This record gives sequence, C-alpha cells and structure tokens, in this order.
Amino acid sequence: MKVKHIVFDFDGVLCKYEGWQGHDSIGEPIYDMIRLVRELWFRGHKLKLSTTRLNPFPFGWDKPPDKLVLNGFVYNRLKTWLSQPNINIWKCFEEVTGNKPFGEIYIDDRGLYFNGYTKEFIKLLNDRLK
Repeated sequence: MKVKHIVFDFDGVLCKYEGWQGHDSIGEPIYDMIRLVRELWFRGHKLKLSTTRLNPFPFGWDKPPDKLVLNGFVYNRLKTWLSQPNINIWKCFEEVTGNKPFGEIYIDDRGLYFNGYTKEFIKLLNDRLK
C-alpha cells in the first residue's frame, strides 16, 4: 500500500456546519467521517486537518486579526473537541493548521475538483455560482 497524505477540512466534513456561529459553536460529529479518519490512520496514511477556524485573518488582511486564534484558544477548543471520548481522533492528525498544507487528497465540503478539462470545470463552477 502506498501511503497518502490526506487533508481533511473540519466544518462540514468532521462535524455538521450550519454557518458561522462563533468559535465555541461546533456542530454535531459526523460519525461516518470520524470512523474514516481512524481507519485511514490505522492503515498508515498521513492525515492533516486544515480549517479556516485557525486563520488569524478570516475576514481579510485589512481587518484586525482574530485574537482568539492568536492566543491559542481556538486551537485548544479544536483539540478538546477532537479528543472527546466519543470522537478521539486528535492523535490521528500529524498537523492541524489554518493554512493549506501539502496533500495528495483533499476532503472538503466546499471544494471543486478540477480534472484538467476546463469546459467541464467552468460548467461545474457556474452551476455552483447560481
């Protein structure tokens, strides 16, 4: 088996997401995805978690930075949520970041897959923009 670097998004992938409601508001776990993380980790894949929750400038560089991100509150909140006994996948991630880390596979609820065919992609994008 070839080990893959797999990057997971948080909101909408590992937990339900109904729009931004603050750092303390995290949706219910999506248990099938929690099990998938464990399974991929046990199989030896390198897993990373990338979430905009950890981006200190979520509203742009011209806005003040998010102090709760900078002081570690958000990171600790994620760690606590992912370490709950019914979830317990914190240890599965070799990196937790607000940036886009290297990956061979990205699992994200908002992503669009570009397969090299521009016309197909533009149609997919335009459908999403409606």
